[in-house]
Amino acid sequence: SKLRQAAHAATEKALALDPTNQFVLETAARNMLQQGEIDRDDQSNSAGVALTYIFQAISLEESHFRQNQLTRLAHRAIRLLHSGENSPDAQHEFSAPPSETLLARVWLTLLKGVEEVGSFEVGIFPPANIKRALELIELEPESSNWLITKLYYDLVIELEPRNFTRQIEILEELMGTGFHMPAQMSLEHAVLLYQVGRYREGSEAFRNLRHLLKMSETIISLPERLRWLLRPDGRGRRLCEAIVTEDAGPQSYARIKELGSTSAPFRPQEFDQHSMRPNSRFNCHVSFRAMGPFLLPPSERHA
Repeated sequence: SKLRQAAHAATEKALALDPTNQFVLETAARNMLQQGEIDRDDQSNSAGVALTYIFQAISLEESHFRQNQLTRLAHRAIRLLHSGENSPDAQHEFSAPPSETLLARVWLTLLKGVEEVGSFEVGIFPPANIKRALELIELEPESSNWLITKLYYDLVIELEPRNFTRQIEILEELMGTGFHMPAQMSLEHAVLLYQVGRYREGSEAFRNLRHLLKMSETIISLPERLRWLLRPDGRGRRLCEAIVTEDAGPQSYARIKELGSTSAPFRPQEFDQHSMRPNSRFNCHVSFRAMGPFLLPPSERHA
């Protein structure tokens, strides 16, 4: 219909300008909900797309009040999703994009058996539902787009938080779609490069991120799963050997053998030293911060 086409065009235009702005995502969700409420044949599909936009918007929103507003919008979308599922016309065939029908099935799977949605976040979904939803997406790679790939990434993180190889593969697939990577995701990508052994690429990614942050007022934070460099098996922090390259007083620099000899800052005081001479060696754990890796003593007190 002309109405569907107009709503779709408006949504695409807004998303092309800024696909990671929570207000743009909310607008896109409302457009899809309005379409689904008008077109009975399209209820579940429109609701599935709307839920994905809302899910992304909530993950970007820091205001508790706004999160509650978006959760109420999610409740509206969930009602529409189930209304379409139970409609006598639910099997009606029409020319909805494959990505929309896939998202409807994914959300019906994620919400199966979930009786109450108090907060619309990935933790409310049973692991078995997440696993099945991932399988649905994997069965239809030709139906994927940036929105589905981003949802896939979020679901994989919940199910396999330390499967860094899989996570970076998904992120780089997302980058290949032309998706505009926000600073938060660029931070995760930079850390993941270190976690999978691509140290020089990780160092370059952090260099680019630092430049980006200097040019904006963006606030980013590191997810707990990426806070430390882990052993290759993901079971505990990796113990590294560092060689001091620069004694600059309060903040010095060292080259880390296990990171392909890339450098990172540290504070000698953290290692109970006033200063540390160049070529001094010491053991350390590698923590990650918004500006890059930072060396700390091999102690649990920093957990």
